Amino acid sequence: ERKALFDALDRREEDIRKARDSHNEWLDKRGYPMRRNLRAVAYADHLKPMIFILLNTGLRRGELLNLQWVDVDLDHNPQVCVRGDSAKSGQTRHVPLNSTAVDALRKWRAQTEGDGLIFVAPDGGRFKDISNLWEKLRTDAGLKDFRLHDLRHDFASRLAMASVDLAVIRELLGHSD
Repeated sequence: ERKALFDALDRREEDIRKARDSHNEWLDKRGYPMRRNLRAVAYADHLKPMIFILLNTGLRRGELLNLQWVDVDLDHNPQVCVRGDSAKSGQTRHVPLNSTAVDALRKWRAQTEGDGLIFVAPDGGRFKDISNLWEKLRTDAGLKDFRLHDLRHDFASRLAMASVDLAVIRELLGHSD
């Protein structure tokens, strides 16, 4: 499932890049300013880094969508701070970042502007929902009965398989018991 998901993400990114290449070619022929070259950046859009962060932190969708750059430490003690006002439990917690999550956030930071939300919706505000994007990706990956929330379960399962103490897993996920 993980391979199918990553393959579908890669295909999606390439499709977006091809569409941008074609549009820029059209603009250039007509003397219009071209849009950003998506071949020069790590991600074609927000979905791939979102998936990487969800898989490697166990954050809930709402926690991810509310995350701000000020909540992230990529250097001294790589972690994200999930603020209590965006956590289901209402409790603030700190989730360590592995090298995959740090790399994804560094690359995303390099290609984005602003210091507010990490993932900004096309209208400039907070994403309200990413369900349509997820459903298309899930379908393209050939995954049946696989919810976005299952990325959180995958995170917890990988920790358990690595013999991480259940109390630590509970804390990382923000569960009260």
